[in-house]
Amino acid sequence: MLHVTPHPKLELEAIAVDFPRPLGELSSSAALLVGLGLDWEAPMSSSDEVRLMVRDLLRVGGFKPTGRSKPASEYLIKAATKGVLGSINLAVDLCNVVSLHSGLPI
Repeated sequence: MLHVTPHPKLELEAIAVDFPRPLGELSSSAALLVGLGLDWEAPMSSSDEVRLMVRDLLRVGGFKPTGRSKPASEYLIKAATKGVLGSINLAVDLCNVVSLHSGLPI
């Protein structure tokens, strides 16, 4: 059970994942790794509008989403653009693919 303080701009969702073995024993599929690139045809895409909405959400309460505190999704786009976004483990790769293509920090 998750208990979260209400936020005026956040619609929170959560998932629970049970992996069949420890993450160190699992590898990301080739199909998943293709998703770490910007040329993958994702069913969703990030935009400047999404980026601004995420930053507005983070500003509630005084957080400054700039510089080293940029949302993770912005760092992922930059790394993918430079060709340096690589695999970490199955769980992180899944989240990175969703974040990269949706523009939502996960």
